[in-house]
Amino acid sequence: MRETEKLVIDWTKESERILPRRVLGPDAKRLQEGLCDWMACDVQLKTTANGKGSLVIRFSNLDELDGVLQRIGFPQAE
Repeated sequence: MRETEKLVIDWTKESERILPRRVLGPDAKRLQEGLCDWMACDVQLKTTANGKGSLVIRFSNLDELDGVLQRIGFPQAE
């Protein structure tokens, strides 16, 4: 087998091992959309099969960040 063919086969096998991105269930999707509306910015909820996850809050500028911090009750710097 030529070296190039071996590399292609190895690469294909490796790409098949990559797990597809987990799709949010309807409850998590509804929660994510509600958070987006309430925070007035992009919010991404990521979950794993064992119930763990993360919440990503994206902001476009410092004013938007200030709004997010106010909504979650973060104390303002003096």
